[in-house]
Amino acid sequence: TGITTALAGLAGRIGIAEQQDQAETAREVRAWIGAQPDSAPWLVIFDNAPNERAVKDWLPGGSTRVLITSRWQDFGTTAEAMSLDTWDEDTTIRFLRERTGRGTEGEIRPLAQELDGLPLAAEQAAAFLATNTVSFEAYRKRLLELLEEEDPPADYPRSVVATFRAAIEALSKEKQGEAALAILNICAFLAPEGVDL
Repeated sequence: TGITTALAGLAGRIGIAEQQDQAETAREVRAWIGAQPDSAPWLVIFDNAPNERAVKDWLPGGSTRVLITSRWQDFGTTAEAMSLDTWDEDTTIRFLRERTGRGTEGEIRPLAQELDGLPLAAEQAAAFLATNTVSFEAYRKRLLELLEEEDPPADYPRSVVATFRAAIEALSKEKQGEAALAILNICAFLAPEGVDL
């Protein structure tokens, strides 16, 4: 798995000899991390964990701090859940301005209001605006059209779906855009890590 590979990959950097069995190397690394003194605790991040079972056996002990990001909501006693708040309007405006390198507060505010304070929607909008000459207002108007058209799952934010759709729409108009979309559709069925060319 990705966790085994990542932990085993640390072996040489912390002075642990790699075993022939990668899982055994990963277990030694986990034990080493857990044995570090309280004065210098490690931070271990399990990013996008599929569920509790995937990480439970890999948690280092001792003073190690652990952060698990996941869309899975039930981690039982393994972790304390912490919901991430949405951004306030000013934070969204500041992010869009810094990420795109353009725009005034007045130009950006109407778009920021449509993004509902969702960081992913703001990132998708910013990525589009940073690489296209379209104005914030023109993008906002297209976003509103897409919001009317979209009917996402009940538990998925409409603004995220719409900003993603705007990016797909723009990609389809690029040279070789249809080929890029075909590859994107194939990749959507693959695991996000370790997809070789």
